[in-house]
Formats: sequence, structure tokens, C-alpha cells
Amino acid sequence: MSLTPIYDDVMRELDGIMAASKAKQAQVAADTANAEKAAEQKLDDPLAS
Repeated sequence: MSLTPIYDDVMRELDGIMAASKAKQAQVAADTANAEKAAEQKLDDPLAS
């Protein structure tokens, strides 16, 4: 029995996990940047809601 099909399946699964992780990291970075921008705007104009 060859392990190549199993290896290929595992590698595809890992590739999917890595892609999802990178996408999540990008989303967190964007959310952080947006939160920082909102905080700066609030500091510039504390009466703005």
C-alpha cells in the first residue's frame, strides 16, 4: 500500500488550514487598523459618536 494518496490528502488539508489561518490573520490586522483609526478619530473629536 502506497502512502502517497494519504500524504497528498494530508498536505491538501494542511494547505487549507494555512490559507484559512492567513486569511484570519489578515482580517484581524484589518480589524485592528480600523479600531486604531476609530480611536484616533475619537481622540481628535471626543464629542463625535
